[in-house]
Amino acid sequence: MTGSHSWRIGGKLAGMKSTTIATLGDLRDGHYTVYAHCSRHSTMLDLDALIDRLGAGFVFYGNPNPLAARLRCERCGDRAMGIVVSPPHGRVG
Repeated sequence: MTGSHSWRIGGKLAGMKSTTIATLGDLRDGHYTVYAHCSRHSTMLDLDALIDRLGAGFVFYGNPNPLAARLRCERCGDRAMGIVVSPPHGRVG
């Protein structure tokens, strides 16, 4: 697929130009947006603040998710958090 670009967290997709994103530094450098959510609220995370606290090499994916395990909702205190990673907009391979 000429000119296509795909994103895969923690791995690569065969046959396509891809970018491996594994750490908070990768997310920041790739201009990704990261959201955290509980059952009632969501917010965009400040990657620079997370990197200051956890380090650029912090691996953010896994099961259980190591990033979600360190978060809690600022509005209701819920610790059952989920993470959504959005690829950068307007960037073409």
